[in-house]
Amino acid sequence: GGKPVLVSPGNAFTCHASQIAALHAGIGYLTLTPGNWVLSGDKRPARWHEFDLRNRPEAGYPVELPMMELHLDHGREITDGAGAYLVNFRPGTAEEFARYCAEPPVEILANTRELQAVRDRRNGCVQAVFYEPGELRADDLAITVDAPVILMLRNDTLHAADPLQDPARKSVSVTLERNGVRTLVELPMPDGVNSGKTVSISTQKESQK
Repeated sequence: GGKPVLVSPGNAFTCHASQIAALHAGIGYLTLTPGNWVLSGDKRPARWHEFDLRNRPEAGYPVELPMMELHLDHGREITDGAGAYLVNFRPGTAEEFARYCAEPPVEILANTRELQAVRDRRNGCVQAVFYEPGELRADDLAITVDAPVILMLRNDTLHAADPLQDPARKSVSVTLERNGVRTLVELPMPDGVNSGKTVSISTQKESQK
């Protein structure tokens, strides 16, 4: 509930907290899950040649730059370790970012090895990555898939893509349950040069079949 930490470029520091909100170089960072988060900063050597092989030392780039690091310390014994954070490229002032942090626009629905999903609190848009066949349940919504797939449900339109770009996969079956209404959607997966492209279909039309 407090104000975000203002990280001054170049200052050496380290802090530990269960939740962190920080502003650095005009970018806002907000952790969404509790844990042993570590925020640190100092000046570090700038490895320009590692960023791009075309960079040469004689180009006059700075030898070192102020850096900020945010990571989640899982400890030595990790069991189902997970964490999540937001990056806001337009955080505004410290006061504006504090209001943003008080009511983050994104809600985490799942964050496991099998499934990662979020929902936009402002418009209800749901985005999910199924790494294997499975089910997502959140309030009055349930999504079941029979294969790995990347999904976005926005209003009555379902967008999907094959994360594996498997040329042998012809379709993905998606079952939606919203407000007690069950809809089965068969999503045809593009093949050939279009393999991996996103397909979109109206769930409203499918429920009327």
